[in-house]
Amino acid sequence: MYLLSFAARGFILGTALLCGSAHALTGIVDETATLGKAAIPLNGPWRFRLGDNPAWADPRFDDSEWETVELTPPPGAHDDDVGLSGYVPGWGARGHAGQSGYGWYRLHLRLANSTNDSLALAGPPAADSSYQVFWNGSLLGQDGDFHNTPPKVVSIQPHLFPITQGRTGGEQAQDIVLAVRVWMAPWDLGDAQGGGMRIAPTLGTASGIKGVYTSQWIETLRGYIVEVIEACGFAFFCFSVWLLGRIEHTTRYNWLCAALLLTGAYRLNQAVFAWTQFESVPMFEIVSLGLLYPLSLSAWTVGWSRLLNIRNVYWARAFTVVTILYVGSSLVGSMPLLRSSTTLHIAVTSVRLFYLVSTCCLLYLLIRSKCRSRALLCVLVVLVSVGQFAPELSAIGVPGIWFPFDTGVSRAQFAYALFFICAAVALWGEFLHIAERKATRIESLDGGDAVAIPMKGRAL
Repeated sequence: MYLLSFAARGFILGTALLCGSAHALTGIVDETATLGKAAIPLNGPWRFRLGDNPAWADPRFDDSEWETVELTPPPGAHDDDVGLSGYVPGWGARGHAGQSGYGWYRLHLRLANSTNDSLALAGPPAADSSYQVFWNGSLLGQDGDFHNTPPKVVSIQPHLFPITQGRTGGEQAQDIVLAVRVWMAPWDLGDAQGGGMRIAPTLGTASGIKGVYTSQWIETLRGYIVEVIEACGFAFFCFSVWLLGRIEHTTRYNWLCAALLLTGAYRLNQAVFAWTQFESVPMFEIVSLGLLYPLSLSAWTVGWSRLLNIRNVYWARAFTVVTILYVGSSLVGSMPLLRSSTTLHIAVTSVRLFYLVSTCCLLYLLIRSKCRSRALLCVLVVLVSVGQFAPELSAIGVPGIWFPFDTGVSRAQFAYALFFICAAVALWGEFLHIAERKATRIESLDGGDAVAIPMKGRAL
Protein backbone atom coordinates (compact mmCIF):
# COMPACT_ATOMS: atom_id res chain seq x y z
CA MET A 1 0.00 0.00 0.00
CA TYR A 2 2.91 2.31 0.63
CA LEU A 3 4.10 1.68 -2.94
CA LEU A 4 0.62 2.52 -4.23
CA SER A 5 0.70 5.80 -2.31
CA PHE A 6 4.14 6.62 -3.74
CA ALA A 7 2.96 5.76 -7.24
CA ALA A 8 -0.13 7.94 -6.88
CA ARG A 9 1.96 10.92 -5.82
CA GLY A 10 4.36 10.30 -8.70
CA PHE A 11 1.45 10.19 -11.14
CA ILE A 12 0.17 13.55 -9.92
CA LEU A 13 3.59 15.19 -10.18
CA GLY A 14 4.29 13.71 -13.58
CA THR A 15 0.93 14.75 -14.94
CA ALA A 16 1.48 18.29 -13.72
CA LEU A 17 4.86 18.48 -15.46
CA LEU A 18 3.79 16.91 -18.73
CA CYS A 19 0.29 18.26 -19.23
CA GLY A 20 0.22 21.72 -17.75
CA SER A 21 1.91 24.38 -15.71
CA ALA A 22 1.07 25.50 -12.19
CA HIS A 23 2.23 28.57 -10.30
CA ALA A 24 1.95 28.65 -6.51
CA LEU A 25 -1.26 30.27 -5.27
CA THR A 26 -0.41 32.99 -2.79
CA GLY A 27 -3.80 34.42 -1.94
CA ILE A 28 -2.77 37.74 -3.55
CA VAL A 29 -5.40 38.68 -6.14
CA ASP A 30 -2.95 39.94 -8.77
CA GLU A 31 -1.17 36.59 -8.92
CA THR A 32 -2.45 34.29 -11.68
CA ALA A 33 -2.20 30.51 -11.73
CA THR A 34 -2.72 28.54 -14.93
CA LEU A 35 -4.09 25.07 -14.30
CA GLY A 36 -3.16 22.24 -16.58
CA LYS A 37 -3.95 18.71 -15.45
CA ALA A 38 -2.38 19.61 -12.13
CA ALA A 39 -3.23 19.70 -8.44
CA ILE A 40 -2.04 22.63 -6.35
CA PRO A 41 -2.05 22.59 -2.50
CA LEU A 42 -3.68 25.77 -1.23
CA ASN A 43 -1.15 26.56 1.49
CA GLY A 44 -2.00 30.25 1.50
CA PRO A 45 -1.41 32.66 3.02
CA TRP A 46 -5.04 32.51 4.16
CA ARG A 47 -7.01 35.21 5.93
CA PHE A 48 -8.27 33.89 9.27
CA ARG A 49 -10.63 34.99 12.02
CA LEU A 50 -12.30 33.29 14.97
CA GLY A 51 -16.08 33.66 15.26
CA ASP A 52 -18.99 33.03 12.91
CA ASN A 53 -20.84 35.20 10.42
CA PRO A 54 -22.59 33.95 7.24
CA ALA A 55 -21.44 37.14 5.47
CA TRP A 56 -17.85 35.88 5.63
CA ALA A 57 -18.62 33.47 2.77
CA ASP A 58 -19.44 36.42 0.48
CA PRO A 59 -16.59 37.04 -2.01
CA ARG A 60 -17.21 40.80 -1.73
CA PHE A 61 -16.52 40.86 2.02
CA ASP A 62 -13.47 42.90 3.05
CA ASP A 63 -11.14 40.63 5.06
CA SER A 64 -8.08 42.87 4.85
CA GLU A 65 -8.07 43.33 8.64
CA TRP A 66 -8.01 39.59 9.35
CA GLU A 67 -4.84 37.87 10.48
CA THR A 68 -2.72 35.90 8.04
CA VAL A 69 -2.21 32.13 8.34
CA GLU A 70 0.26 30.02 6.36
CA LEU A 71 -0.49 26.29 5.98
CA THR A 72 2.74 25.25 4.26
CA PRO A 73 4.00 22.10 6.06
CA PRO A 74 7.70 21.55 6.81
CA PRO A 75 9.38 18.70 4.90
CA GLY A 76 8.27 15.30 6.13
CA ALA A 77 5.50 16.68 8.36
CA HIS A 78 2.77 14.21 9.36
CA ASP A 79 0.17 13.85 12.09
CA ASP A 80 1.02 12.00 15.32
CA ASP A 81 -1.62 9.30 14.87
CA VAL A 82 -1.71 7.46 11.53
CA GLY A 83 0.88 9.43 9.54
CA LEU A 84 -1.19 11.75 7.32
CA SER A 85 1.28 13.88 5.36
CA GLY A 86 1.26 17.68 5.16
CA TYR A 87 0.16 18.17 8.78
CA VAL A 88 0.52 21.64 10.35
CA PRO A 89 -0.29 23.15 13.78
CA GLY A 90 -3.79 24.52 14.27
CA TRP A 91 -4.94 27.85 15.65
CA GLY A 92 -4.10 26.74 19.20
CA ALA A 93 -0.42 27.11 18.26
CA ARG A 94 -1.05 30.42 16.49
CA GLY A 95 -2.10 32.58 19.42
CA HIS A 96 -5.55 31.11 20.12
CA ALA A 97 -4.81 28.40 22.70
CA GLY A 98 -7.87 27.16 24.59
CA GLN A 99 -10.29 28.55 21.99
CA SER A 100 -12.98 26.27 20.55
CA GLY A 101 -15.99 27.09 18.40
CA TYR A 102 -16.10 28.59 14.91
CA GLY A 103 -13.30 29.98 12.77
CA TRP A 104 -13.18 31.11 9.14
CA TYR A 105 -10.44 30.92 6.50
CA ARG A 106 -10.59 32.93 3.26
CA LEU A 107 -8.27 32.67 0.24
CA HIS A 108 -8.34 35.03 -2.77
CA LEU A 109 -7.36 33.37 -6.04
CA ARG A 110 -7.00 34.43 -9.66
CA LEU A 111 -6.70 31.41 -11.88
CA ALA A 112 -7.08 30.26 -15.44
CA ASN A 113 -7.80 26.76 -16.65
CA SER A 114 -5.76 25.92 -19.74
CA THR A 115 -7.71 22.71 -20.41
CA ASN A 116 -11.35 21.82 -20.96
CA ASP A 117 -11.31 19.63 -17.86
CA SER A 118 -13.62 20.72 -15.05
CA LEU A 119 -12.24 21.87 -11.71
CA ALA A 120 -12.42 20.05 -8.38
CA LEU A 121 -11.28 20.57 -4.82
CA ALA A 122 -9.89 17.98 -2.41
CA GLY A 123 -11.10 19.10 1.01
CA PRO A 124 -8.72 19.21 3.98
CA PRO A 125 -8.21 15.56 5.05
CA ALA A 126 -7.52 16.69 8.62
CA ALA A 127 -9.37 19.44 10.51
CA ASP A 128 -10.60 20.11 14.03
CA SER A 129 -13.45 19.16 14.07
CA SER A 130 -15.90 19.77 11.14
CA TYR A 131 -15.87 22.13 8.18
CA GLN A 132 -17.81 23.64 5.28
CA VAL A 133 -16.27 24.90 2.02
CA PHE A 134 -17.67 27.85 0.03
CA TRP A 135 -16.69 28.67 -3.56
CA ASN A 136 -17.49 32.32 -4.37
CA GLY A 137 -20.18 32.31 -1.70
CA SER A 138 -21.84 29.01 -2.69
CA LEU A 139 -21.61 25.94 -0.47
CA LEU A 140 -19.31 23.46 -2.19
CA GLY A 141 -19.35 20.67 0.40
CA GLN A 142 -18.78 19.76 4.04
CA ASP A 143 -17.59 17.16 6.50
CA GLY A 144 -20.05 16.74 9.35
CA ASP A 145 -23.63 17.96 9.67
CA PHE A 146 -24.15 21.70 10.15
CA HIS A 147 -27.94 21.49 10.30
CA ASN A 148 -27.69 21.06 14.07
CA THR A 149 -26.27 23.40 16.71
CA PRO A 150 -23.57 22.48 17.51
CA PRO A 151 -22.72 20.60 14.30
CA LYS A 152 -22.64 16.82 14.29
CA VAL A 153 -18.99 15.74 14.27
CA VAL A 154 -17.89 12.57 12.49
CA SER A 155 -14.44 11.36 11.46
CA ILE A 156 -12.65 13.69 9.05
CA GLN A 157 -12.16 11.86 5.76
CA PRO A 158 -10.80 12.76 2.31
CA HIS A 159 -13.45 14.49 0.20
CA LEU A 160 -13.58 15.37 -3.48
CA PHE A 161 -15.81 18.33 -4.29
CA PRO A 162 -16.57 18.92 -8.00
CA ILE A 163 -16.72 22.63 -8.84
CA THR A 164 -19.68 23.65 -10.99
CA GLN A 165 -20.15 27.23 -9.75
CA GLY A 166 -18.06 29.87 -11.49
CA ARG A 167 -16.33 27.26 -13.65
CA THR A 168 -13.22 28.53 -15.40
CA GLY A 169 -12.41 27.79 -18.98
CA GLY A 170 -9.75 28.97 -21.42
CA GLU A 171 -6.83 31.23 -20.69
CA GLN A 172 -8.85 34.14 -19.28
CA ALA A 173 -8.19 34.54 -15.55
CA GLN A 174 -11.05 34.56 -13.05
CA ASP A 175 -11.13 35.90 -9.51
CA ILE A 176 -12.22 33.34 -6.91
CA VAL A 177 -12.73 33.52 -3.14
CA LEU A 178 -12.50 30.18 -1.34
CA ALA A 179 -13.88 30.27 2.23
CA VAL A 180 -13.67 27.46 4.79
CA ARG A 181 -15.88 27.53 7.89
CA VAL A 182 -14.51 25.32 10.68
CA TRP A 183 -16.14 24.29 13.95
CA MET A 184 -13.84 22.98 16.67
CA ALA A 185 -15.50 20.83 19.34
CA PRO A 186 -14.54 21.42 22.99
CA TRP A 187 -13.22 17.87 23.33
CA ASP A 188 -10.45 18.63 20.81
CA LEU A 189 -8.97 21.17 23.22
CA GLY A 190 -6.93 18.29 24.62
CA ASP A 191 -4.52 18.96 21.76
CA ALA A 192 -2.77 22.22 22.67
CA GLN A 193 -1.99 22.80 18.98
CA GLY A 194 -5.46 21.90 17.75
CA GLY A 195 -8.00 24.01 15.93
CA GLY A 196 -9.00 24.61 12.33
CA MET A 197 -7.47 23.15 9.19
CA ARG A 198 -4.49 20.86 9.85
CA ILE A 199 -3.87 19.89 6.22
CA ALA A 200 -4.47 22.37 3.40
CA PRO A 201 -7.08 21.65 0.72
CA THR A 202 -5.94 21.04 -2.85
CA LEU A 203 -7.31 22.66 -6.02
CA GLY A 204 -6.96 21.42 -9.57
CA THR A 205 -8.62 19.86 -12.55
CA ALA A 206 -10.84 16.86 -11.99
CA SER A 207 -8.22 14.44 -13.32
CA GLY A 208 -5.48 15.95 -11.17
CA ILE A 209 -7.57 16.06 -7.99
CA LYS A 210 -8.68 12.45 -8.46
CA GLY A 211 -5.08 11.35 -7.98
CA VAL A 212 -4.72 13.47 -4.83
CA TYR A 213 -8.02 12.13 -3.47
CA THR A 214 -6.91 8.53 -4.12
CA SER A 215 -3.57 9.14 -2.42
CA GLN A 216 -5.29 10.62 0.65
CA TRP A 217 -7.58 7.61 0.94
CA ILE A 218 -4.61 5.25 0.63
CA GLU A 219 -3.00 7.02 3.60
CA THR A 220 -6.25 6.78 5.58
CA LEU A 221 -6.80 3.09 4.79
CA ARG A 222 -3.16 2.26 5.46
CA GLY A 223 -3.31 3.97 8.85
CA TYR A 224 -6.07 1.69 10.17
CA ILE A 225 -5.58 -1.60 8.31
CA VAL A 226 -3.59 -2.97 11.26
CA GLU A 227 -6.69 -2.54 13.45
CA VAL A 228 -8.71 -4.77 11.10
CA ILE A 229 -5.96 -7.39 10.91
CA GLU A 230 -5.68 -7.51 14.70
CA ALA A 231 -9.47 -7.71 15.08
CA CYS A 232 -9.41 -10.79 12.84
CA GLY A 233 -6.56 -12.18 14.95
CA PHE A 234 -8.52 -11.75 18.18
CA ALA A 235 -11.55 -13.45 16.59
CA PHE A 236 -9.39 -16.39 15.49
CA PHE A 237 -7.86 -16.86 18.95
CA CYS A 238 -11.29 -16.49 20.56
CA PHE A 239 -12.48 -19.44 18.48
CA SER A 240 -9.29 -21.40 19.27
CA VAL A 241 -9.63 -20.88 23.03
CA TRP A 242 -13.34 -21.75 22.88
CA LEU A 243 -12.45 -24.95 20.99
CA LEU A 244 -9.86 -25.77 23.65
CA GLY A 245 -12.50 -25.43 26.33
CA ARG A 246 -14.88 -27.69 24.43
CA ILE A 247 -12.21 -30.36 24.04
CA GLU A 248 -11.35 -30.24 27.74
CA HIS A 249 -15.04 -29.99 28.78
CA THR A 250 -14.42 -26.93 30.93
CA THR A 251 -15.85 -23.40 31.19
CA ARG A 252 -12.69 -21.88 32.67
CA TYR A 253 -11.78 -20.31 29.31
CA ASN A 254 -15.10 -18.54 28.74
CA TRP A 255 -13.92 -15.23 30.23
CA LEU A 256 -10.78 -15.28 28.11
CA CYS A 257 -12.98 -15.81 25.05
CA ALA A 258 -15.03 -12.78 26.06
CA ALA A 259 -11.86 -10.74 26.59
CA LEU A 260 -10.52 -11.66 23.15
CA LEU A 261 -13.84 -10.86 21.49
CA LEU A 262 -14.28 -7.51 23.24
CA THR A 263 -10.70 -6.44 22.51
CA GLY A 264 -11.13 -7.36 18.85
CA ALA A 265 -14.38 -5.38 18.68
CA TYR A 266 -12.65 -2.36 20.22
CA ARG A 267 -9.82 -2.49 17.67
CA LEU A 268 -12.24 -2.99 14.77
CA ASN A 269 -14.38 -0.04 15.80
CA GLN A 270 -11.34 2.24 15.40
CA ALA A 271 -11.26 1.42 11.69
CA VAL A 272 -15.05 1.55 11.32
CA PHE A 273 -15.06 5.06 12.77
CA ALA A 274 -12.17 6.26 10.56
CA TRP A 275 -13.31 4.65 7.30
CA THR A 276 -17.04 5.35 7.57
CA GLN A 277 -19.10 8.18 9.00
CA PHE A 278 -21.70 5.90 10.53
CA GLU A 279 -20.73 6.90 14.08
CA SER A 280 -20.56 10.44 15.37
CA VAL A 281 -17.68 11.28 17.73
CA PRO A 282 -19.91 11.06 20.87
CA MET A 283 -21.36 7.72 19.71
CA PHE A 284 -17.89 6.35 19.00
CA GLU A 285 -16.69 7.33 22.46
CA ILE A 286 -19.73 5.75 24.13
CA VAL A 287 -19.29 2.48 22.22
CA SER A 288 -15.49 2.25 22.35
CA LEU A 289 -14.42 4.14 25.47
CA GLY A 290 -17.60 3.76 27.49
CA LEU A 291 -18.35 0.08 26.83
CA LEU A 292 -15.82 -1.98 24.87
CA TYR A 293 -12.65 -0.68 26.54
CA PRO A 294 -13.72 -1.07 30.20
CA LEU A 295 -15.49 -4.37 29.55
CA SER A 296 -12.44 -5.84 27.81
CA LEU A 297 -10.18 -4.86 30.71
CA SER A 298 -12.63 -6.43 33.17
CA ALA A 299 -12.89 -9.60 31.10
CA TRP A 300 -9.09 -9.97 30.90
CA THR A 301 -8.72 -9.65 34.68
CA VAL A 302 -11.44 -12.22 35.37
CA GLY A 303 -10.11 -14.46 32.59
CA TRP A 304 -6.62 -14.61 34.09
CA SER A 305 -8.08 -15.29 37.56
CA ARG A 306 -10.24 -18.15 36.25
CA LEU A 307 -7.16 -19.58 34.56
CA LEU A 308 -5.59 -19.75 38.03
CA ASN A 309 -8.77 -21.21 39.59
CA ILE A 310 -9.30 -18.20 41.87
CA ARG A 311 -12.89 -18.36 43.11
CA ASN A 312 -12.82 -16.23 46.25
CA VAL A 313 -16.37 -14.98 46.80
CA TYR A 314 -15.35 -11.69 48.45
CA TRP A 315 -12.95 -10.83 45.64
CA ALA A 316 -15.64 -11.71 43.09
CA ARG A 317 -18.17 -9.38 44.76
CA ALA A 318 -15.65 -6.55 45.00
CA PHE A 319 -14.71 -7.05 41.38
CA THR A 320 -18.36 -6.94 40.29
CA VAL A 321 -18.89 -3.62 42.09
CA VAL A 322 -15.72 -2.14 40.63
CA THR A 323 -16.64 -3.27 37.11
CA ILE A 324 -20.07 -1.64 37.36
CA LEU A 325 -18.45 1.53 38.67
CA TYR A 326 -15.90 1.53 35.85
CA VAL A 327 -18.45 1.04 33.06
CA GLY A 328 -20.81 3.61 34.58
CA SER A 329 -18.07 6.21 35.02
CA SER A 330 -16.75 5.59 31.50
CA LEU A 331 -20.21 5.95 29.96
CA VAL A 332 -20.93 9.18 31.80
CA GLY A 333 -17.42 10.48 31.15
CA SER A 334 -17.78 9.89 27.40
CA MET A 335 -20.52 12.53 27.27
CA PRO A 336 -19.03 15.77 25.90
CA LEU A 337 -20.41 18.03 28.65
CA LEU A 338 -19.03 15.82 31.46
CA ARG A 339 -15.73 14.84 29.88
CA SER A 340 -13.65 17.21 31.99
CA SER A 341 -15.32 16.31 35.30
CA THR A 342 -12.67 15.95 38.00
CA THR A 343 -14.85 13.56 40.01
CA LEU A 344 -15.28 11.19 37.07
CA HIS A 345 -11.58 11.36 36.30
CA ILE A 346 -10.73 10.38 39.88
CA ALA A 347 -13.26 7.54 39.79
CA VAL A 348 -11.94 6.09 36.53
CA THR A 349 -8.31 6.48 37.66
CA SER A 350 -9.04 4.71 40.96
CA VAL A 351 -10.81 1.83 39.24
CA ARG A 352 -8.01 1.39 36.72
CA LEU A 353 -5.51 1.37 39.59
CA PHE A 354 -7.54 -1.48 41.13
CA TYR A 355 -7.28 -3.42 37.85
CA LEU A 356 -3.56 -2.71 37.59
CA VAL A 357 -2.88 -3.94 41.13
CA SER A 358 -5.09 -6.99 40.54
CA THR A 359 -3.20 -7.83 37.34
CA CYS A 360 0.14 -7.54 39.15
CA CYS A 361 -1.13 -9.87 41.90
CA LEU A 362 -2.37 -12.37 39.33
CA LEU A 363 0.98 -12.22 37.56
CA TYR A 364 2.73 -12.93 40.87
CA LEU A 365 0.46 -15.92 41.54
CA LEU A 366 1.05 -17.19 38.02
CA ILE A 367 4.82 -17.03 38.52
CA ARG A 368 4.52 -19.04 41.74
CA SER A 369 2.11 -21.59 40.27
CA LYS A 370 3.05 -25.01 38.98
CA CYS A 371 1.44 -24.36 35.63
CA ARG A 372 3.29 -26.17 32.88
CA SER A 373 3.48 -23.10 30.61
CA ARG A 374 3.66 -20.39 33.25
CA ALA A 375 6.59 -18.56 31.62
CA LEU A 376 4.73 -18.19 28.33
CA LEU A 377 1.51 -17.24 30.14
CA CYS A 378 3.37 -14.52 32.06
CA VAL A 379 4.52 -13.07 28.75
CA LEU A 380 0.93 -13.14 27.48
CA VAL A 381 -0.34 -11.29 30.57
CA VAL A 382 2.36 -8.61 30.18
CA LEU A 383 1.67 -8.12 26.46
CA VAL A 384 -2.07 -7.76 26.99
CA SER A 385 -1.44 -5.33 29.84
CA VAL A 386 0.69 -3.14 27.56
CA GLY A 387 -2.39 -2.66 25.38
CA GLN A 388 -4.93 -2.41 28.19
CA PHE A 389 -2.96 0.05 30.34
CA ALA A 390 -1.82 2.34 27.52
CA PRO A 391 -2.74 5.62 29.34
CA GLU A 392 -0.72 4.65 32.40
CA LEU A 393 2.33 3.78 30.28
CA SER A 394 2.05 7.08 28.41
CA ALA A 395 1.84 8.93 31.72
CA ILE A 396 5.26 7.63 32.75
CA GLY A 397 6.82 8.58 29.43
CA VAL A 398 6.80 5.29 27.52
CA PRO A 399 6.66 6.08 23.76
CA GLY A 400 3.19 5.41 22.40
CA ILE A 401 3.53 5.37 18.62
CA TRP A 402 6.13 4.85 15.91
CA PHE A 403 6.02 5.50 12.15
CA PRO A 404 7.53 2.64 10.13
CA PHE A 405 7.01 3.29 6.39
CA ASP A 406 5.40 6.65 7.31
CA THR A 407 2.44 4.89 8.91
CA GLY A 408 1.59 5.20 12.59
CA VAL A 409 1.75 1.95 14.55
CA SER A 410 0.89 2.20 18.23
CA ARG A 411 2.57 0.52 21.19
CA ALA A 412 -0.59 -1.55 21.74
CA GLN A 413 -0.55 -2.79 18.14
CA PHE A 414 3.06 -3.95 18.51
CA ALA A 415 2.19 -5.65 21.82
CA TYR A 416 -0.84 -7.44 20.37
CA ALA A 417 1.19 -8.63 17.37
CA LEU A 418 3.67 -10.27 19.76
CA PHE A 419 0.73 -11.58 21.80
CA PHE A 420 -0.59 -13.41 18.74
CA ILE A 421 2.77 -15.11 18.20
CA CYS A 422 3.07 -16.21 21.83
CA ALA A 423 -0.59 -17.25 22.02
CA ALA A 424 -0.16 -19.38 18.90
CA VAL A 425 2.82 -21.14 20.50
CA ALA A 426 0.92 -21.68 23.76
CA LEU A 427 -2.21 -23.04 22.07
CA TRP A 428 -0.21 -25.26 19.72
CA GLY A 429 1.59 -26.73 22.70
CA GLU A 430 -1.68 -27.30 24.55
CA PHE A 431 -3.35 -29.01 21.60
CA LEU A 432 -0.28 -31.25 21.18
CA HIS A 433 -0.42 -32.09 24.90
CA ILE A 434 -4.10 -33.03 24.58
CA ALA A 435 -3.30 -35.24 21.61
CA GLU A 436 -0.52 -36.95 23.57
CA ARG A 437 -2.84 -37.58 26.53
CA LYS A 438 -5.45 -39.10 24.27
CA ALA A 439 -2.82 -41.27 22.60
CA THR A 440 -1.57 -42.40 26.00
CA ARG A 441 -5.09 -43.30 27.07
CA ILE A 442 -5.72 -45.27 23.91
CA GLU A 443 -2.44 -47.18 24.34
CA SER A 444 -3.33 -47.94 27.97
CA LEU A 445 -6.75 -49.27 26.97
CA ASP A 446 -5.26 -51.32 24.15
CA GLY A 447 -2.82 -52.81 26.69
CA GLY A 448 -5.69 -53.90 28.91
CA ASP A 449 -5.15 -51.37 31.68
CA ALA A 450 -8.14 -49.09 32.08
CA VAL A 451 -6.12 -46.04 33.08
CA ALA A 452 -8.25 -42.92 32.71
CA ILE A 453 -6.35 -39.72 32.02
CA PRO A 454 -8.51 -36.81 33.19
CA MET A 455 -9.28 -34.22 30.45
CA LYS A 456 -9.92 -31.39 32.92
CA GLY A 457 -6.24 -31.02 33.70
CA ARG A 458 -4.32 -27.91 34.66
CA ALA A 459 -4.75 -25.08 32.16
CA LEU A 460 -2.00 -24.71 29.58
